[in-house]
Amino acid sequence: MNQRILCVDDEPRVLAGLEAILMFDYDVSTATSGAEGLEAVRETEYAVVISDMRMPSMNGAEFLAAVREISPDTTRILLTGYSEVDAAISAINQGGVFRFLSKPAPEDILIPTVEDGLEQHRLRKAEKELLEGTVRGAVELLTSVLAIASPKGFARSNELKRLSSEIAKGLGISPGWDLDVASLLARLGWIAMPPDVLERHLAGEALLPEERKVIAESGETAARLVEHIPRLTDVAEVIRIAHRPIGLVQANRTARLGAVLNAALAVDLEMTRGASLNEALERADLKDDYRQALVGVAATEEERVSWVVSKVTADELTAGMILDEDVYMTNGNLIVKQGAELSAPMAARLQAFARNLGLKEPIRVRMRSSVDVTVG
Repeated sequence: MNQRILCVDDEPRVLAGLEAILMFDYDVSTATSGAEGLEAVRETEYAVVISDMRMPSMNGAEFLAAVREISPDTTRILLTGYSEVDAAISAINQGGVFRFLSKPAPEDILIPTVEDGLEQHRLRKAEKELLEGTVRGAVELLTSVLAIASPKGFARSNELKRLSSEIAKGLGISPGWDLDVASLLARLGWIAMPPDVLERHLAGEALLPEERKVIAESGETAARLVEHIPRLTDVAEVIRIAHRPIGLVQANRTARLGAVLNAALAVDLEMTRGASLNEALERADLKDDYRQALVGVAATEEERVSWVVSKVTADELTAGMILDEDVYMTNGNLIVKQGAELSAPMAARLQAFARNLGLKEPIRVRMRSSVDVTVG
């Protein structure tokens, strides 16, 4: 359990008193100004920060509000004089201060308050870890469903993520985890699509009006599957926007990421139909700045990227490999179709299948390489 406490006060005498009370039970650090305290918070995660209200340059309320921005899980406690109660109340409302104590804070009040602050920090961290684990597990589950129900959709998910990231960077947008997850789950709606319709769509064949409607609604299906997962509401909206016609102005990050993913989907669809990245950029209907963001990537790939085809055992499967043949269990059941690009969880699952149920090995795979070599 994190027991690190930071005490901030411009009066050395007060700091010495706080340290004397706390040093035997906790890992105590001190700072003599708000600026020094913020530097400490940037370098170390503190469970509790205790700050005096009245300090030059930056008062305690301002300092603790800044701490909240840097380390939102840190519990913040404010020490105030009797005349500063109104300011303390404002700090609680605006800066998320956990508690305020009147100076001088006696040991029998300070220690229980610090203990409460430590418990508050522990609960926040536990909740955050649980939430992150839930989100990560949900994303892995959904990608597994996509891999089983629509191997072609799963096969292109990592490539779609790469394209989205490159376009975003080319436009000066930080890609971030939200765009990565939206890219991985953008084609989740394919699981509800009739296989023959999807096959003809990917082949570029003419579709009936009702079939085109099914294709158009796949983005909304994916968004609905994602939007009720904790922390993925914005990701669902990115997916939803990405499957709609994009207007000229994207006012916020979610809308801009939706436009980025829309462009990546258009390029990747052409690549799914057999085009190189350069050819896809010519065929896809993109705005010039979106196309330009991938021109350098395409040029680099033309010059440097080739493919190595090799046969490997299940134990040798790694993330980034692309299956160059269908993968079957030893009893003849199909597990994954040709063309799927392996993620780390997918490689691990195939290895588990091989150990527990048996796979037909070796498995032919393709890997990107900077060396122009092909192995039979």
